[in-house]
Amino acid sequence: MLRLSPFLILKLYRNDLANFAISFFCFFLFISAKSQQPKILHFGWDNPDVERLSDSIGFMQNIPFDGICISFQKYIMESFDTTIHPETYYKYDKLRCIKWGRYTDNYLFIRGMSKTGGSWFDNKAWASISKNMKGVSRAIKEGRLKGILFDSEYYYADPLYNPWTYTKLQYPNYSFSQVQDMVRERGKQFIKALQNNTKDFSILSIWLTSLVADEMRYAPFEKSRFALLLSFMEGILLEKNKKVKLIDGNESAYWYSKPSQFLESVENLQRHTTELMRSAQAKKLVPEILIAQPVFYDGLLATSTEYERGFKNTAKWKWLQENLKYAMATSTSNMIWFYDEKLNIIKSRSDTLFSVIKNAKSYFTGVNKSESLKGNKFLAESHRNINSEIGIHYLGFGKDPMATTGKAFSYRMNIKTKHLSITFIERIPISVSIFLNNKLIAFVKPNKLKNEIKLTAFTKGILAILSKYSDGTESCNLQIY
Repeated sequence: MLRLSPFLILKLYRNDLANFAISFFCFFLFISAKSQQPKILHFGWDNPDVERLSDSIGFMQNIPFDGICISFQKYIMESFDTTIHPETYYKYDKLRCIKWGRYTDNYLFIRGMSKTGGSWFDNKAWASISKNMKGVSRAIKEGRLKGILFDSEYYYADPLYNPWTYTKLQYPNYSFSQVQDMVRERGKQFIKALQNNTKDFSILSIWLTSLVADEMRYAPFEKSRFALLLSFMEGILLEKNKKVKLIDGNESAYWYSKPSQFLESVENLQRHTTELMRSAQAKKLVPEILIAQPVFYDGLLATSTEYERGFKNTAKWKWLQENLKYAMATSTSNMIWFYDEKLNIIKSRSDTLFSVIKNAKSYFTGVNKSESLKGNKFLAESHRNINSEIGIHYLGFGKDPMATTGKAFSYRMNIKTKHLSITFIERIPISVSIFLNNKLIAFVKPNKLKNEIKLTAFTKGILAILSKYSDGTESCNLQIY
């Protein structure tokens, strides 16, 4: 019997080992990239209920969203409704049988309201609400859903039943702080019920802090439209399981019109939320709240006259494309939600929109090449400042939103030495803010065209360079390392 020395065996298999190592490494990179793909959740007036979805899911497989919002019935569930729903209401059997296909991140849409308000001080009412939320919990598990999209807006005419506002007319026997305390306890009760069947899901609240922070510039906190929502979310934050994710949907981003609004929103939201949480424990937990930026299709494309601002069609598409890009870059949850009112994703086929979505996603994955945009060159050009080491100049307010006018700066990043070399073209900005994974890691006020900046906090991730000028314009670049 022939015996081979260990050295000879190693020599014979050296090539195979090398090939295996390379294959394994490439596979690892592919998995890593795939896990970081930005997810796009579709949410709109055209979202189906369970029955309609069961009939349509097969026809929707070519639509480039990663998830959709669904409801149990055509009439969307109101989470504070005290009517106890029977098991048939939740459509467990239908949910269990849905073949999701390409849709991996799907949410159940429920409203944070009811015709009778939040019933905060009514224990009997909250026993019913909790029972219904246990039904929702089982639906999340049976339907393999990622969680719930929580719409906290109030749609009824009688303001007495708005669960998120505080007035003496609504609560004649309680102070604002007393109502806050009770709402926080109900938040705890709410999340306990939702965790009854599963303890690994997400709650995406389309509003959380942004509107309150805006309104506090003009009125006291207790007069804001979502004053009590913060107490409810505080209860959820304090009581949730570690695997449960609380996500701020930041609906204010519907109308963002330049990069700085997206880039600065993450730290602004975290700061405002920390200030408004009441307990020290909740303040410490605020960094766990993730962000999912929105993109408002009908608003940006002006599909209704109420949204029309006189922009050319090319400017509208550019606005949508840029907002999609920056929403992806600044969503710490790795998810954005795409809201529409008149698109009808089941019936319509918007080739331009779908190409824009695929094109935008490809720049954040490194897996797929950018698609042709069928003659819409301005859309492809809007991505020149992703992974190009070139910053593009944005015109700012008073012009078309997200309009760009060409190269503003170039730069080189030395990853080993953590040195950033940046050269401005013609104009010196008044400030440069550098963000890494949505955290501000450097702020400088340059006085020359060529600059060297040491980024001691540099690691892998999304690097954004934002420059502001004295006339209100700005320039920006996104680079993925």
